[in-house]
Amino acid sequence: FEKAYMENKMTQGEFYKGVGLLSQQYVKEPNFYNFLVQAHLQHTYLPMKHLYTASPEGAKAKSGTPLLIDWLTDFVDPSAQADRSVCSGPAKELNKDTPVGPKETD
Repeated sequence: FEKAYMENKMTQGEFYKGVGLLSQQYVKEPNFYNFLVQAHLQHTYLPMKHLYTASPEGAKAKSGTPLLIDWLTDFVDPSAQADRSVCSGPAKELNKDTPVGPKETD
């Protein structure tokens, strides 16, 4: 089982496309918001110190906006307008036929 799984790993581009297509469907719901951080292993931020340093560019990013803590502040403030979807990289048209490269959608 492990060998079959390891030989069929999803590329970064395939992952990006899959998450993007799912997000397109979910964001149609009025209560769906997402904040995606470029990270290889870190996936939990709320109880961690990286909550204060994470941006879409990474957990300890020196660039990228908004910071996760600022986005969460806007998210819980009824008078603020938190972005519905936050991620890193240029905006791209994405559909089921979008070609996928090894690192991202081409």
